[in-house]
Amino acid sequence: MRIDAYLRVLSDEHTIRAIEKETNLSNASVKQLKARRGVLGEEMWWNWQTARVPIDIDNADDGLKKLLLAHRPIFPIIRKHEGPETDVYLEIVMQYEEGEEPWGLHLSAETVLLLSEMGGALDVDAVQIVHNSHDG
Repeated sequence: MRIDAYLRVLSDEHTIRAIEKETNLSNASVKQLKARRGVLGEEMWWNWQTARVPIDIDNADDGLKKLLLAHRPIFPIIRKHEGPETDVYLEIVMQYEEGEEPWGLHLSAETVLLLSEMGGALDVDAVQIVHNSHDG
């Protein structure tokens, strides 16, 4: 099993571009998503995220805490853009092989407080790795 994590903000283009400019992180990326922001209209969701970093499965809390602490200086920028149309996440992606089970996850109070300081929610996705077989 492997775990990756990153910080993510979903919002309108104006907000995401402002976060991109104000944070000025070389490891961050921005893209327009295919999902519409509402039932009516043409506005789409936009995504800002830091680079994915591998997290040690034997000490996930320390790795997640390290990720949050590394980005703590930009928390005020993210918080400045909070609102009903903006979602902030600590994204965790667990990838596991067939026959493996996803592991449980424990977060320390310090890590939860950092997540709260960022104004974010926790999103954990467990994804089974599918290997394609090619017949000759």
